Formats: sequence, C-alpha cells, structure tokens
Amino acid sequence: MRYLIISDIHSNLEGSEKCLALAKGKYDKAICLGDVVGYGPDPNAAIDLVREVSSSVIRGNHDKACCGITDAEDFNIWAKLSTLWTRQALSAEHLDYLRALPVGPVTIDSFQIVHGSPADEDEYIVGPTQAFPALKAITQTVFFGHSHHQGGFMLSPDGRFQSIRCQSKEDGKTFTLKLEDGARYLINPGSVGQPRDGDWRAAFAIFDQEKHQVEYYRTPYDLEKTQEKMKKSHLPDPLIRRLELGR
Repeated sequence: MRYLIISDIHSNLEGSEKCLALAKGKYDKAICLGDVVGYGPDPNAAIDLVREVSSSVIRGNHDKACCGITDAEDFNIWAKLSTLWTRQALSAEHLDYLRALPVGPVTIDSFQIVHGSPADEDEYIVGPTQAFPALKAITQTVFFGHSHHQGGFMLSPDGRFQSIRCQSKEDGKTFTLKLEDGARYLINPGSVGQPRDGDWRAAFAIFDQEKHQVEYYRTPYDLEKTQEKMKKSHLPDPLIRRLELGR
C-alpha cells in the first residue's frame, strides 16, 4: 500500500491542487494530518478537496479554532484575525465537518498519524528536545505535522538519534528515506499550504509500505494567485508575505 501524506493545508487551494497533480498515480490512499483550514483564502474549497481524496483525516489546532472548539486565545494576532475571518467564511456544513474530525493519534495499518505529537495534538516537535522523548515512547512509525518543517527524526535500534533533513532545490521527489528495521521514526511530510522551513514550495510525502520507504516531494504552485485572493479577502499582510518566504 502506498499512502499520500499531506498536512497543514491552511486553506491554500492552489498548493493543494498542485500537490495532488504531482502525486497522481503514485499512491493508493491519501491521509491528512490536520490544519485543513486557517490562514488562507479558500477554507470551504480546501475542505471539499480533502474530503474527496482522503480516507483518513484528523484535526489540527487551526481546525479546532476555526470551528469554535477552541477560542484561539493562544494564537498570535495575525493567526487570530485569520481565524475570525475563516469562521465567517465557512459554511454550516463545513463547520460541522471540522467539529466532527477525530483527535490523533489514529492507528492505520502499522503506523500512527498525529497532528502535533503522539502525547499532545497541540505540541510542536521541532528539535531533539521534543523528538527524543517522543521517539522513546512510541513503538511504530508516526507521521506528524504542525511544525510545517519537512523531514523528521529517527531512533535506531542501538539508541542512535538522528534528524532527517531533506532540503533540495529540485522540484518533484527530492529525497527518499529508507526505513531501517527496528528503528523508530517521526516523519513530517511538510506543509502543503504554508511551509516554514525556508522553502516556499508546497510539500508532501508518500509512504510506500511494501518498499519500506518515505518519499519527500516539493512543488511550486501559483503563489501569486493565492496571495491575490488573500488580499481581496483582506487577510493580514504578514500572512500574505510569509508565503513567498517559506517562514
């Protein structure tokens, strides 16, 4: 089985469509690690796309805030403003969809999916301080999002910790990670709609169970179109500018 792993779409329709076009024919099932909405200009369309292609979807912190489960009081001012805008833009049907999304971890075959970390859906895993204890606590490969950083972390059978870096200027498949037998992995596919690892291109991953490997992908998309939609919706300028910086 080959799984398309997407995360942190953040209402970016152009990024989503470009990722799906590149992934076409390369996977059997699609999985979304949360934050379908927030920040971007197309929340309803983003939800429709995820519902159409994904067999499993879990909620993210922006999904919770945008549908009213949480109040966004811990968000910065720009995230809070976009949350309030998204609440008004979402249809009743799409609000109900977000409210019904399950909480991770969710087990699928031989792996798990979470938004933040296996212990807390809102926790950021950004470095060894968070990753090492999380790796020691898991017994199977875990796919996570939330940080918007493509890559991940591993713990070998002999206790060796390693960060997984897959930065490349090439478009398409940029790196293939062979999974070692007995090792533990935290794998982040990167963000479809708002990368923060210094690369503005949309990111995703494909997990091939049979080959026991993860393929990382990056693809450019119509960034200017997304930014123009955000301007017309009067979303905050810092959120518009950060898309082109990958920050």
